[in-house]
Amino acid sequence: MSETSENEWKRLYTNSPGFNFTLSDSGELLLSNNNFKDSLGFKNSQHIKINDILDSGSMIYFRVHLKPLIELQEKASEVFLSFKTKEGKSLPVVLDAIRVCENDIVKIYFTGVSIPNRNEYESEIIQSRDKALKELLENTENVKLKKALNASDELIERQLQQIVEFNEQHKQIAKVLSHDLQEPLRKIGLFGSLMQNLDAEVKLNLSKILKSSERLRNLLISIQRLHAIDSENFKISNVDLNLVIENVRKKLSISNNEMITVEGDFFDFPADAIYLESLFIELVDNSLKFQRPNVPLKISVTTDYFMQNIFSETEDKFEYGKFVRIVYADNGIGFDKKYADKVFNLFEKLDLSEGLGIGLTYAKRIMTLHKGSISIESTSNVGTEITLLLPKF
Repeated sequence: MSETSENEWKRLYTNSPGFNFTLSDSGELLLSNNNFKDSLGFKNSQHIKINDILDSGSMIYFRVHLKPLIELQEKASEVFLSFKTKEGKSLPVVLDAIRVCENDIVKIYFTGVSIPNRNEYESEIIQSRDKALKELLENTENVKLKKALNASDELIERQLQQIVEFNEQHKQIAKVLSHDLQEPLRKIGLFGSLMQNLDAEVKLNLSKILKSSERLRNLLISIQRLHAIDSENFKISNVDLNLVIENVRKKLSISNNEMITVEGDFFDFPADAIYLESLFIELVDNSLKFQRPNVPLKISVTTDYFMQNIFSETEDKFEYGKFVRIVYADNGIGFDKKYADKVFNLFEKLDLSEGLGIGLTYAKRIMTLHKGSISIESTSNVGTEITLLLPKF
């Protein structure tokens, strides 16, 4: 190569816009162009080794991976290294390298381009990718939700149709209970009472017929009352429990005020006052029927707040809400705890008394209307405890 050609080559190398430098086999910087020096902030490149200008991660990568690779293949393409500037900043660079041995002297020539905004570009690319992925997932989820919504709409439509049919049947049953079934019983009672001058045996049998018809009439009245519980007449207001219990005392002609005690941190809460009063009438009436002989009846009613899962009937779904807890307890005859699940069933009776077996079914229907719950615990010859849970509307 002539001196002129060599000078031209050095001029081009020195002024090249690329990131150019040459290393010895030991890693010492032999030559670099102006862009290299300007980018890193060095005025000259004497006595500088590659380890001095690479950050820690790139230095390890160069020593462990890149240099052995160049020695093996005598070249490398699109290699990323992160250099340290004189001010301590990081400068990402993409390089190509070639290894040349001349007169037993090994040199490694590097040329490349600095990408100072690499992190910003990568961040933008990652953000764009994440945004596209999110939109894809949201679109997929929206499709699923739309299908689920359509299925729910169809289910709701079917249920609304069933409710319309049920309401129509409900009205027809109410008519049957209030008139069609009771009218024959009224006539039996009326004509039976008009029959006179009967012999003793016929009179006894007639008495049994009248008694049975009266019981059947009372049963129909109770069923009609149970059937009449619906949301149309359901009205929530702030209820005073003391006033409810006082009304129960009057309606059941309880003169002993100490028989029923009301205790708790509060006595006002939202409920339907009429239905709640009817519920306590059923509970107190049961306590009066099933009190222990020669033991004065004592009834306590206490209140507090209680946290409970509002999705008690839905599997694997939880959301806890605040409930009003009312505990009703008496010292009556009680019953075996094995019957606790049966006492709320319609016509379920645990004895041979004159009761109809509807009272606790009526109480449970009222609690269901309140979106609440009722449970019972009892011990024979000790007493019964009934827990009411009312949501805070």
